[in-house]
Amino acid sequence: MVCDRTRGQCVACRADGDCMTGQVCLGDRCSTSRVCSAHRDCPGQLCHSVRRVCVDCEGAVDCLSGGVCRNGGCIEPPRACVSTRECTAQGQVCDGLRSVCVECVQDADCGGDLVCGSDRLCTDRVCAPMSRVCASPTRVRVCDARGAVATESDCATGESCVEGSCRARLCTPRAATCDDATTRSVCGDDGFSRMVFRCGVGERCAAGACVAQNCVPLSVTCASPTERRVCDSTGASSSVIACPTLPSATPVCNGGLCSFQCNPSRGDCDRNASNGCEVDLSADASNCGSCGRPCASANASPSCVSGLCAVGTCNPGFGDCDGVASNGCETSLLTSVGHCGRCGNACDRASTCSGGSCCGGAVTIARYESTCAVRQGGSVACWGRNDYGQIGNGTTTNLSVPTTVQGISDAVEVAVTANSACARRANGAVVCWGYNGNGELGNGTRTNSTMAVAVSGLNDAVEISAGLAHVCARRASGGVVCWGANPYGGLGDGTQTSRSTPVAVRNLSDIVEIATGNSFSCARHATGIVSCWGYNGNGQLGNGTTNQRVNPETVIGLTDAVEIAAGANTVCARSATRAVLCWGDNGAGQLGDGTTTSASRPVTIVGLTDVTALSCGVSHVCARRANGTAVCWGDNRYGGLGDGTAMSRSSPVAVSGLTDVIEIVAGVFGSCARRASGSVACWGFNRYGQIGNGTTTDSAVPVLVSGFP
Repeated sequence: MVCDRTRGQCVACRADGDCMTGQVCLGDRCSTSRVCSAHRDCPGQLCHSVRRVCVDCEGAVDCLSGGVCRNGGCIEPPRACVSTRECTAQGQVCDGLRSVCVECVQDADCGGDLVCGSDRLCTDRVCAPMSRVCASPTRVRVCDARGAVATESDCATGESCVEGSCRARLCTPRAATCDDATTRSVCGDDGFSRMVFRCGVGERCAAGACVAQNCVPLSVTCASPTERRVCDSTGASSSVIACPTLPSATPVCNGGLCSFQCNPSRGDCDRNASNGCEVDLSADASNCGSCGRPCASANASPSCVSGLCAVGTCNPGFGDCDGVASNGCETSLLTSVGHCGRCGNACDRASTCSGGSCCGGAVTIARYESTCAVRQGGSVACWGRNDYGQIGNGTTTNLSVPTTVQGISDAVEVAVTANSACARRANGAVVCWGYNGNGELGNGTRTNSTMAVAVSGLNDAVEISAGLAHVCARRASGGVVCWGANPYGGLGDGTQTSRSTPVAVRNLSDIVEIATGNSFSCARHATGIVSCWGYNGNGQLGNGTTNQRVNPETVIGLTDAVEIAAGANTVCARSATRAVLCWGDNGAGQLGDGTTTSASRPVTIVGLTDVTALSCGVSHVCARRANGTAVCWGDNRYGGLGDGTAMSRSSPVAVSGLTDVIEIVAGVFGSCARRASGSVACWGFNRYGQIGNGTTTDSAVPVLVSGFP
């Protein structure tokens, strides 16, 4: 139909002009027709004489002479025949009854290798009936039972057509693969056949192609001084393997094999590679300097130092005092006077060496938590606490038997603080050792020393006294100098500044004796009066107050003192009449007046009138009587009074077993006495071995100190 633009409706066409270009109006509809000039241009149709397009016939009249119109198309009239070959050109067969060419009905009508087609014409077979052939490498053509129709189908993925059937391929067509390291195969187009090729010399197969080898198969070479390279079986690649690192050794690759080289001073003496260079040739006494070279030393364990044989640990009682390795530990430390107990520890001229200790009489003693004594001949022996080197033997190890202080041979007096000690030499010089945090060594530093060091600028001392953490010395001129801790003015220089070198005590010029305690000091004048200064919390300055003083003040009521002694916070004095007076702290009964009441003025101890020497400890006091016996009073918690008990006393009690006392000293919860024979006996607190009998067991009665006759 066409569009009527006037009415806006689709209507039937009436003429070709109503249709689009290339269309004609047939009946009432527009139709596309084939252009023609004669009937021959329109097979099965007619060429319209006016319109010149192909149209269907409507009757036999429209067809050529003899033709008939069938289904709108002209067909030729039946052709006369005698046999089918006369009809072959038309694809027909000869009807024997009518003797005309007619269309076939079945294959049998055609005969021979012809078949009756769907158009009722005989045609050649297109394929062998029921045959199967390969249309392509991946397609199958199947013929029907008549041979008239051939159907093609694709093989499945991974299949190829073989003899008309799809089969799984043995390989990918035209794909190349490696059969082994030097052989390659190429798959045929059908996916079943293979062509095998061998790679040339020096080549390997990789990804189906022959390529040059990267290395000699299975070869092993050195990749670096510490690595080896191993080629695989194909020559395609190699692996770099680090030689193993062994203890004390450097890995080495040589000729493709890993080995090792010992580090300096190390040796593989057991020939066991797994543990490397196991021996330190610089220190192994069995392999000193080289494997299989042992060391030996007399009286000592063998030792190797820097690859050379040396003297090791000496056997007990022996020492390598000459420093010569070849003769080992040549010296008996048990009997050598020049090396008694240790190398260099020489006994003084009046002593012998027995059991490693110098044996000789003591001439003066001093005690705190360590104990020291001056021997006959001038050497100094110390024992007990030694955490700061206050024993003076170059170590910080506590000792429970006396050991000689190194470097002193002319001592005449010794004094001991809480953590240090000092000795006065015959020439008036003073040396100190031990703790120096407050300057108590007097050498201008704050450095501790385990060996004796000289006190700066002091060469005319005639007496020394040590307090808790400061030291004072009386000079030949009668003046006094002090050094060390000064928190309360105990140095007497008018300040509270600690000093590491001696400073003069103010306003003193006629002093004949000094005594020091815990941050305070006292001095006895030639006239018999006593002056004190420093800390005064317990009334220990004896001036009737408890106020500290940085300058000396006179003790009240004491004018005939012939001896003074100071403890931690207590002072005692012996009068010309041999009476004993004490003042200061009395918490443990150390004033000896039968009470525990502290006093800021001197109080007299009743019944004690024959005292010839006094000594004050931390919280107890001892005295030597004219008959050579000793008495003590005050704190007795560790048996420091020597009466065989641990009961503190506020009145004097006799020290057990002593009848020949020449000198007595009191320290921290313990005491010592020098006897007429030169022997020394100590008792009380013994945690650090300060009793000197080889133990650390407290004793409530006197026991002899080792090494003194």
